[in-house]
Amino acid sequence: MREIFSIDVSHRQLAVFSPDLENPFNVWTDEAFRVGYSWRPESCSFASDEDGAHQVDVIVDDAFPEPAQDAVRSIEVLLDISSIAELEVASISESRVLPLRAGRYRVRSEYIPAATVALPRFVLALAPLLKPAH
Repeated sequence: MREIFSIDVSHRQLAVFSPDLENPFNVWTDEAFRVGYSWRPESCSFASDEDGAHQVDVIVDDAFPEPAQDAVRSIEVLLDISSIAELEVASISESRVLPLRAGRYRVRSEYIPAATVALPRFVLALAPLLKPAH
């Protein structure tokens, strides 16, 4: 699956999580700001260099694609998707919900700043780690 869309990033963060999560946005500690992300097993927020319109590419495949050559930040985390079988990609003010099998995923977030592309861009690659239990 590949989805490309635009989203209005606010508070310089983009989050990915299961839509049924009660409090999906993470707390940003000083350490989280330093490394560019805030994580817990069912939610991850990635830092942007600016607010405003961003392009988001979501790629779900059995393996990660080649890294983006113009990315200034690349972060890999694990993410658990609940039985609701959906992924929400969101900023504070806007979100997009996509179908996604329940289970654990490796997630790679790459950030490409506006200096090299028309809109700042996040590339979110997801690869299943474990098959969901039947």
